[in-house]
Amino acid sequence: MSAQANAYQRVDQANTLEDVHQEIMDITPDDTPFLSNCPVGPSSQNTKKEWDNDKLDPQNTANAWIDGDVFAGQAITTPFRLDNENQISRKDFTITRRARKVKKTGMRDEVSRQVARKGRELKIDMNGILQLNQAKLADADGDTAPLLAGLPTWIIGGSDGRADRGATGADPASLGAVKTDGTAREGSESGILAVVSAVAKVSKKKPNVLCMDHDSKSKFSAYMFSTNARIATPYQDHGANKRSGLTVNGAVDVWVTDYAVIEVVPDLYMPPRLAAADTFDFWIYNTSGVWVSYFDQISTNAMAKVADSYDRMVLVDYTLMPSNPDCVGTFADVDPALDWVV
Repeated sequence: MSAQANAYQRVDQANTLEDVHQEIMDITPDDTPFLSNCPVGPSSQNTKKEWDNDKLDPQNTANAWIDGDVFAGQAITTPFRLDNENQISRKDFTITRRARKVKKTGMRDEVSRQVARKGRELKIDMNGILQLNQAKLADADGDTAPLLAGLPTWIIGGSDGRADRGATGADPASLGAVKTDGTAREGSESGILAVVSAVAKVSKKKPNVLCMDHDSKSKFSAYMFSTNARIATPYQDHGANKRSGLTVNGAVDVWVTDYAVIEVVPDLYMPPRLAAADTFDFWIYNTSGVWVSYFDQISTNAMAKVADSYDRMVLVDYTLMPSNPDCVGTFADVDPALDWVV
C-alpha cells in the first residue's frame, strides 16, 4: 500500500509543537534510613559537641552490713566525657539570570527546584557520612575541613562483631578512632544474634534496628525462609486481600529474637568498608542511643552577586552524637554476594 499522491503527511510538517510532559520525573531514590532513624539531639552550641556518660556501679551481691556498723564513705564513679566534631557539608550551584527567567518545562523556578534537589542530595551524603569509618578531625589551623567520627568508631566492648577489634571496654580514649577491616565473610544468624545479645547485656537496652546494605537484605530474607533457619513464619492476620489472587510474603522485615524485637532495615546508601567497595558492616542498635546534633540545620544561603547569575549554598553543620555508645553493635565485613549461614 502507499499514500495518496501529493498527500501532506506528518513527516512533511516543519511547524509542529513538541509534546513535552509538564513534569520532571525524579528517578533517584532518596530514602535515608540511618539518618531518619536517628533522633535529633540537643543543638550544638560550639563546633565540638561534648556530653557526659555515667554508669551505675556493678551489681554487688555481697552487700550486707552488721547492725550498727560504722559509716564508711564509698568511692564515687566519675562520669566520663565524650565528644565529636561538627562537620560542614554543603551543595553549591549557580543559575544565570536568563536560565532562570526563560520559560521551561516541568518547573516554575529553576533556583527553587535546585534548592529542593540539593537538600535531598545533602541528606543522602549525611546518611553515608554518619556511618563512615572515619576518625574525628578538628579544624585546628583554619585550613582543615573538620570531620565527625562516624558510627563504626564508636562501637566498643563485647558488642563489636569484628574479631580483630578486640574488647576495649568503655575507655573514652578508645572511641572515635578508625577501626581495622577484617576478613570478608557471609552473613550469619548466630553471629548477629551474638551481637544482639551483647548489646542488650552491656547497654541494658534492647536493640530495635538491624541496618544492612540493600543486597544483604535480600540474602537475609532468603536465608530466613530456607530450611536452615525455618523460622520466617507470618503470624499476623493479613486481612482481606485488596486484589484478586494470593499475596506472597517473601521478605522478613521484623525479626523476633530471644533478646529483642528488631526491625530489619535495608539502606541503599550505606557506605562500604574502607578496604573493599563490595563489603559492608551491619549495625545492630537501639535508636534511643544514637543522635544527630546540629550546629546549623540544613539551610539555603544566597551569595553576594558577583555576576549576572544567582548563587546559592545549601549547607548543614552537624555531628553524630552517640549518647550511649553501648547501645550500638556491629556484625562487620559482610560480603553481600555470599549466602547466609547459621
